Amino acid sequence: MRIVVSKSPAVVVRPSEPVTPATRKINLSPFDKPFSIIPINVLLAFDHSINEPVEIIRKSLSQALVHYYPIAGRFAGDDYNDLHIDYTGNDDEGGVTFVAASADCTINDLLRDIDGRSPDPSTALLHELLVDYPASMMSFSHADPLLLMQVTAFSCGGFVIGVTWNHGIADGFGIAQFLQAVGDLTRGMPAPAVVPVRWDTSTQQVTGYESVLFLTCWRNIGFERVDFGCGGEGTTPMRVMTVHKQSLVRPTCVVCLPCKCEEGGGGARVLSSCVTAHHSDAFLREIATL
Repeated sequence: MRIVVSKSPAVVVRPSEPVTPATRKINLSPFDKPFSIIPINVLLAFDHSINEPVEIIRKSLSQALVHYYPIAGRFAGDDYNDLHIDYTGNDDEGGVTFVAASADCTINDLLRDIDGRSPDPSTALLHELLVDYPASMMSFSHADPLLLMQVTAFSCGGFVIGVTWNHGIADGFGIAQFLQAVGDLTRGMPAPAVVPVRWDTSTQQVTGYESVLFLTCWRNIGFERVDFGCGGEGTTPMRVMTVHKQSLVRPTCVVCLPCKCEEGGGGARVLSSCVTAHHSDAFLREIATL
């Protein structure tokens, strides 16, 4: 089937109230700096409905940025060693990008369509549910937002939240925690259940990422607990997905992407760009033995 996703023009979401940090300059750790050129994305599919999901999530995102204000900043620094986040959330150049969208099908239609496609067409469809960086891979501008979000409403009342972020500001745990905070505020909590803390310390530079396989497991890192519903059973994501850019020069494998199993289903979902197509069956058989 042909699925049409209609997007509204992007808007900038800033903290819902002014934030006055102790300093505008937020240092990156030596571990985070090498990842500051890598965009990562996650898509959370919800099959339950909430009232006006696009508007309420946009409002809750703005409220969450008060607590997670560095995400509304921008990278700054004259060179790699001075790379840091400049908090600009209160300024015109700060904030995160937000896009409202709608799709002419149900969530189940979407997932059946994705599962029935070969990898390249399914990736193209998932990209319709994301906002991506305008710059090419490995070429971020200091003017680029550190996070972009799209909320796509479906005809069944379900919705998909697509988030693209710069890996330099957070890993999967961090973004999952941030999305849980947005969910907390969507459900009417006065403040997020978990607020961030910072611990700046001096550590040695981490190197050697150029020749390694990135193997990451997304089980139990928090995406499966993001809740934009009433907090009851069935209001967490029915599926967590990601789109891998083939231009990423480092081989990558993401295992155990959370997915509520259908009747008779089981196993783990795997996204890999470290093997060629004709080796994929053997690779999956080996993964199944772990």
